[in-house]
Formats: sequence, structure tokens, C-alpha cells
Amino acid sequence: MYRYSMLALLAVFTFSIAGCDSTDPGPRAAFAAQGRFGPAPRVVQFSDTSNPGEQTIMAWAWAFGDDSTSTERHPEHTYAAEGKYNVSLTITLDNGETRSRTEVAFVVVDDTFARTFGGAGIDDGLDILQSTDKNVVIVGASTPDGEDTTDLYLAKADIKGELLWEMRFGDTAMDIGRAVVEGTAEDLIVAGTLQSPGINRNRLFVLRTNEDGEEVWSRQFGDTDSQEGYALLRVLEGTPSMETFTVAGTFRPLGSFERDFFVTHLDKDGEILWTSRIETPGDEEVRAIAAVEAGGYVVLGTLTPTGSTTSDIYAVRIDAAGETVWAEQYGDLGNDQGFDAIANGAGFLLTGSSNTLGTRRVDLVVTQIDGDGLEVWSTLLGGTGTEQGWGLLEAANGNFLASGFTTSSTAGAEDAILARLDTAGNELWRRTLGGSGLDILRKGLRLTDGFLWVGSTASFGAGERDIYLVKTDAEGFGPSDPDV
Repeated sequence: MYRYSMLALLAVFTFSIAGCDSTDPGPRAAFAAQGRFGPAPRVVQFSDTSNPGEQTIMAWAWAFGDDSTSTERHPEHTYAAEGKYNVSLTITLDNGETRSRTEVAFVVVDDTFARTFGGAGIDDGLDILQSTDKNVVIVGASTPDGEDTTDLYLAKADIKGELLWEMRFGDTAMDIGRAVVEGTAEDLIVAGTLQSPGINRNRLFVLRTNEDGEEVWSRQFGDTDSQEGYALLRVLEGTPSMETFTVAGTFRPLGSFERDFFVTHLDKDGEILWTSRIETPGDEEVRAIAAVEAGGYVVLGTLTPTGSTTSDIYAVRIDAAGETVWAEQYGDLGNDQGFDAIANGAGFLLTGSSNTLGTRRVDLVVTQIDGDGLEVWSTLLGGTGTEQGWGLLEAANGNFLASGFTTSSTAGAEDAILARLDTAGNELWRRTLGGSGLDILRKGLRLTDGFLWVGSTASFGAGERDIYLVKTDAEGFGPSDPDV
């Protein structure tokens, strides 16, 4: 049984300008600024937007909150240190009267940021990792503007979000990278899907590159059926030369309308060691795989049983040889979908979405299961619209964060959502991030001073939809003035 949490949405990060009610006839002091949020040194351009009414402003006195002042009308000021700064403006009128305004924490100097990558078309960030060289690697999909093909997108950026290199792979109709891991030689292994032109069949695609994104080898699987790769793990068995890789995905036999789970174990050269096919009556779609400490894996996705119009979150545990240990369904009577799974001290955490039967309501769901697949607790995170969980990330003290999107926020069509829960599933806080369009955060990294997230945005950037890289602080707050 789900329990419901409807914590008020605490913050919407959009472009913001301070001031008073524009209908106030004045006299009044007011101001705006550009560049209010970001790392030090932070240059902020202030603008006087005061309304003198029937008077004339004769003087301006600014206090920037760091013991610095200015008498210019539109000053520029550089903040050298991190902190939250109160800013004040006092105007002196020609009749000798003064008006003042103070904005608390108007300038926030820290190292949060938002960046976008991609071209003029549609670009999506689907997975992220921190590499041994302390940079970050992003994998996803890139659709050039005006074209009907999609390339696998692979990029590396530094920890500040500055792009170091980007690569696109694919000459077929549809190439998508959905998961990335790092090899022992600091090279990269990517799993995803490709679709050949004119053929209604997908193929599992596994790519290995060097640390600069240059292809070492690639493999395709699925000659007699349709296969899609969704999740990937690196398995180290003894020495580094014995590293192997496990891919989870969905396969559909030719002529069938129903899909099933598969797990394929590959050697370091991409050759198949074994494949396990988990066939259940109905249609299944894989989204995630998590390693079991004692050996084996838990595979997560969605199951729509044959003849049913509703779906459940579906988890299957297999052993190290690919044999099924248990299979469990989770959800109420409506449509429930599983999107991510991670291991924790109590078993495994699952996230996705839950729709109540007979309603349009969709909530973000987080479920704790034990090592035998039995549900321990489940929490719904809802609002006035739709909430969807896409990713999970372990935080400090056993707490964890769920990422995804929400339509309950007033900032845009869909805003990114971050929620922090404790080990009992109690919601600690909720944040939203975005602009006027679609924004979503899918996967994240835990840093020493916060978190780094990847997803997609139609609110910022140069394209129809761009890859979205966002750094938040430890409390989930990100930049209110994205540098994108």
C-alpha cells in the first residue's frame, strides 16, 4: 500500500528580478540585477528601477552586503567570496526625502551552475558518471535539426561543466546511448540501441572508446529479434584484466507484440559470456539494473500482464549465472512504472510513477524492498499535477534523492524535481528547477559539496531541446540565473 506525501514545493528556480509593485505610483526604491547566482568571483550588474513619482532622484546609495558601496545609478560589483548577500538601495529625492529598499540574500555566490549541450535539434542527457580524472561523462541522444535520424551522444566536461569534448556515433536511423561506465583503463563503455534504416527492428549496441571518446570497438546484438539496451554495470572479477560488463534491456521476438527482459554478460572485448531471458506473460520494459552484494543482479522495469490494461513496477532478481531467484510486482490498481533501482543497506530502492485507477493523477513513487523482494515501505510524492521519478541517488546518512519531473510547479510546462527522503521514506524536502518549457533531471552524481545532475531542457539553450547539466548544493538548491 502506498502512503502519500504532498510536501509543498519549496522553490522554483527561474530568472528573477527584485522590486516593488509596478502599480505603486511612488516615490519608491527598487532595483534589479543580472548574474545574481554563480561561483566566485561573481560579477553582478545592478540596475536602478526606482519610481520617483513626481519627484526627481538626485542620488543613489548602494550597499552590496560585503562592506562595499557605490553611488552610481547602475553599478557593477564583483563578489570575491562565497556567501549570501543582502543588497540595499537608498535614493535621495529633490525634495530631500529618501526611500530605501533591502533584498535579503539577493546575491548568492556559490559554485552551483546550469549548462546546456547540443545543437539546433533535440538532444537528451540520459546517464552520467564521474571519471577517474575527476571530470564528468554524459551519454544520451542527439537529433540534428531538420533530420529524422538520431545519433548516440557522448561527451566529457570538467567538474565546472565546461565542455572538453563531444562525440556522435551512428549512421543508422536511430542510435541512442542510455548508460555509461568506466573501464579499468579509464576508457568508456556505453550501452544503448540502434535501428537500421528501413528495418522495424532494434539492436542492442555496445560501444567501447578510449578516454578521449575515440572508438575502440563496437558490438551489435539482435539478428533474430529486436533488442534494446537500457542499463549497464561493470563487474570486476579479480584482476583488472578480468573486468566484464552486464547489460540489461528488452527483447521482442520477431512477429510478437510483447517484450521481455534480458540480461547479457560480456567479456572485456564485448563477446557474450551468457544471456538470460526472463520471459513473463505480458509486455515488459527494462529501465535499470543493480548489483547484489552476494552476487547477481536486480533488474527493474514495468510489466503489463497479458490481457491487462494496467501495469505494475516489476523487479526480478537473478543470480551470477543468470538464473531467476525471484520476481515481484509492485503497485496499486492503476498504472505503475519502474524507472530506476539502487542497492542500499536495507535491500533495494525503486522509483518510477504511480497512477490511481480511473484518474489522471500520476505521482512519483519510491519503494523500499528487502533482499527477497518484499516491500518494506512505499511513498508517493504528489502535487496538483503529474510527478515522475527517473533516478535515485544515495546521499549522506543513508538518505537518498529522487529525480524526475513535475507539472505541479508554476514555472513551466514540466519542471525538474528533486526530493530527499530518509531511510523510512519520509520526505525531507522537495525542490524544483526549470524555466518556461520542459525540464527534467534523470541521473545524478554525489559530489563532496553537492550533486551534479543530467537531463533535458527546452527552457534554456540553443536547440529545440538540449542536454541539461545542473550542479546543486547539498540541500538541492541550484542556480536561479542559469548560465545557459
